[in-house]
Amino acid sequence: LEVEPNHAAAKQMQQEVERDWNKQCRDQKKNFRKIFDKLSGEDREAEELERKEREALRERCAVRWTEGDLDSEAFVLGSTPACSGKDWGLALSRTVVWAVEQLALEGHDCLSRDLSRAAIWFIGASSTCELRWLRPAELLKRLPTVQSLELELVGFLGEIDPDNSRVPDPKVNDLPEGIVETQLEKRQALLRATKGTLDEALEQGLVFKDETTEVLPQVCFIAHPQLHRYFTEFHPAINWLIKKSVPTVIIGASEPDPSWKQDEHLLQKL
Repeated sequence: LEVEPNHAAAKQMQQEVERDWNKQCRDQKKNFRKIFDKLSGEDREAEELERKEREALRERCAVRWTEGDLDSEAFVLGSTPACSGKDWGLALSRTVVWAVEQLALEGHDCLSRDLSRAAIWFIGASSTCELRWLRPAELLKRLPTVQSLELELVGFLGEIDPDNSRVPDPKVNDLPEGIVETQLEKRQALLRATKGTLDEALEQGLVFKDETTEVLPQVCFIAHPQLHRYFTEFHPAINWLIKKSVPTVIIGASEPDPSWKQDEHLLQKL
């Protein structure tokens, strides 16, 4: 709008409008500031409440990180330094413990501090991954309340190469016989390797049963970054785990890992 230079009443009206407009803008800024301050305060309260809830869940969980491990709470806050990769030999054992804690934080406390005996299964195991890199003593260090840890490795059936041919597991004939025991401060980890599918291992007595009890594992792991290529083979095992309500973790590959999307679609189909 324009005002005639010689029109006094119009000039006065324009000044009043501008004064009211500027006042409304100032008041609006103040009101927005109050709203945002309130929202920010509510966000801080919600974050603090969530942090306390996570702290309580961690306290009930059996996992206790050792010196040199990743601070899981700092990781959530995004304040952890990048990994140097020098201790990658502990990656599988730490991933197992990390998954147990994450399940607890999601409300599935599969391995609480009250348990003195725990069983962890690994389905689709191989001599080049689980049998080579799983460190029972390191698991015991991070599960200090567990007196007896049973590790069942089932698989060792080889891999499918790019030509869809079966390549046998390189050490399938050298699997440890019987139960391998690891001692740590009067606590023990018992590891057993079984060649075959989960169905075959179940037929061999993998699960202890009596008239009223079926002893299931606290958690099961499938460390297979290309699960989509073996879906038909894994389907009976995954179906059994779902029916038995066994908490199950699928471990993929390092980034970039296509299984983030592929495995999610497979599990939704189940």
